[in-house]
Amino acid sequence: MAKGKEIKKASFLCVLFILVCHHYVFAQDFIFDQLDDAWGLVVMEAEHYSMMDIPGAEYFEPVTEPDFYTGEGAMMAMPESTVFADASEALAGSPVLNYYINFIRADSVFIWIRGCHADGGDDSFHAGIDGEILPTTERIGYHGEPYGVWDWLGIAMNNAKPVFYVDTPGIHIFQVFIREGGFKFDKFVLTTSRDYDPLLVHGEMGPEETLTSVEQPAVSPEKVALYQNFPNPFNPVTKISYSLNEPGHVRLSIYNLSGEQVACLVNEVQNSGRHHVIWNTFEAKYRQLVSGVYFAQLMTVSQNKTIRCMLMK
Repeated sequence: MAKGKEIKKASFLCVLFILVCHHYVFAQDFIFDQLDDAWGLVVMEAEHYSMMDIPGAEYFEPVTEPDFYTGEGAMMAMPESTVFADASEALAGSPVLNYYINFIRADSVFIWIRGCHADGGDDSFHAGIDGEILPTTERIGYHGEPYGVWDWLGIAMNNAKPVFYVDTPGIHIFQVFIREGGFKFDKFVLTTSRDYDPLLVHGEMGPEETLTSVEQPAVSPEKVALYQNFPNPFNPVTKISYSLNEPGHVRLSIYNLSGEQVACLVNEVQNSGRHHVIWNTFEAKYRQLVSGVYFAQLMTVSQNKTIRCMLMK
């Protein structure tokens, strides 16, 4: 029995190693459609990311106050002291916000951001698509403008328009990388028109979000889908969702980096369909947990799925 436990633990640690080393792991919780209009708009509330990838100590934190934003909140690059020297360093080490977008045509796409300057220094980010920070997309942000005010930015800090090229219609991944910490993001607008300005066309809050789906695409032929927890990082509460395409026994467990189980959130027979569970680390039995990476593993008779969760106390 002891030998079996050791083999099981070793196998789980191998899975964890693969997940930690694999830089880009995506989950399509949110899908945005490009509009078939004169502007070719795609509009995303910053908090509706598909996944946050966290390769180092930096991360993006959900913001709920002060409430001068659109939607449910905003995202803030943390910690505020973070600085990545250039685009290549950001690509290698920055956390990444990933947004799934269904583009209806190949075209040049220009980026606008509704953001907030945190302090007197520079606050900026890099943007890219499908795992690349494009050379034509310089850092976007503030340098010298008033801080503490939400504003629309449509030019990079080199005074050029940030633009990338979508070479095929279909699903692509728009990505945001930290350059300097402290910058707050409220809303992203992508457009195929060089002349579009969200403030002039739609006013201070910009256009409405073009979110069309919050469901994972059909899980078949896989029988299990485990989605990224939200929010992530979190403190003290996060929501973990998953889908089953057939009924059966389900076990959802949380492990630390040593492969030790620290929580069992689900252990029962469930029907097919979408399910979710709330993990509240403020409960007495979880209060001994320290800040860091934890792994949520969903186990069924046929498949296992694992995601990374970041607890920040």
